[in-house]
Amino acid sequence: MSFLSWLVGGDFNEVISLSEKEGGAVRHEFLMNNFCTALEDFGLKDLGFEGPRFTWTNQWKAYHLVKEHMDRCAHNDDCLEVVRNSWAAADGRNSIQRVVNHLGACSSSLRRWNGNNKWNLQKNIEAKKRELVELDGMSEEIDWKLRNIVKVELEEPLRYEETFWKQRLKVS
Repeated sequence: MSFLSWLVGGDFNEVISLSEKEGGAVRHEFLMNNFCTALEDFGLKDLGFEGPRFTWTNQWKAYHLVKEHMDRCAHNDDCLEVVRNSWAAADGRNSIQRVVNHLGACSSSLRRWNGNNKWNLQKNIEAKKRELVELDGMSEEIDWKLRNIVKVELEEPLRYEETFWKQRLKVS
């Protein structure tokens, strides 16, 4: 699993293709491409949707009516694995109780996953920093190539940590 598990949902205020819009001004292709690229950059896949074709409308009459599919949920593979496993483990007597149990189990699994991965991320950062200190403490024969490799290996978890805190700031 990667350091970050993503499940994002809501009104993204963007469509991914012209088939997701009806009426109003034509959507610029570069905007749709930018949105698709952003999803791909984070390894996010659309969960799909069951229900009305369009999730938003300006509720105007006839000629001025605009309808778009802007609400969506997207996930990466890590998140989907956690949700599937916890959903399969939950049980209940009736359909409402099953859904409540599934959501409770899923919530617990995601909290546990989040705690484990934050801890693993911190342990990884601390280990790489210790390794750098050890390499720097070597008297005359510092292996600069190895030091640079460790430094590069430290950059990735630091980027994940920075992303995590930026996301937390946006939520608060």
